[in-house]
Amino acid sequence: MALSRSDLDWLIHRPSLLTDDPGTGTVSLGPAEFHGRIPRADVTATLAELLHEPRIHRQILELNTGSTPIREAVTAANRPWTVSWGRCRPSSPRASNDTVTVPGRRSAMTPATGRAPARPSR
Repeated sequence: MALSRSDLDWLIHRPSLLTDDPGTGTVSLGPAEFHGRIPRADVTATLAELLHEPRIHRQILELNTGSTPIREAVTAANRPWTVSWGRCRPSSPRASNDTVTVPGRRSAMTPATGRAPARPSR
């Protein structure tokens, strides 16, 4: 992707299926989230928080309904993440709920090192 190789500061925000339900104020935000549904109000509230967090850039963040308050989720998204085959976790683990298993997910760049993880042997 040309954007990722550019000198620009960018952020790609990928919400799951949008609904007209009332916002909950809680989300799941990270580099590899399960796809589901999310109220439009929570998407706009998350975007507003991300605009005030200049340290979050050069990332692709997926957004879904979750149990973390929006401000807390945005703060947590600022941590370096390690993404490998089928798993996504913060580079400095905090709690067991920081690991997300994503079945069938392909390899992605590891922001902490800038290198793609090694492909597992079959």
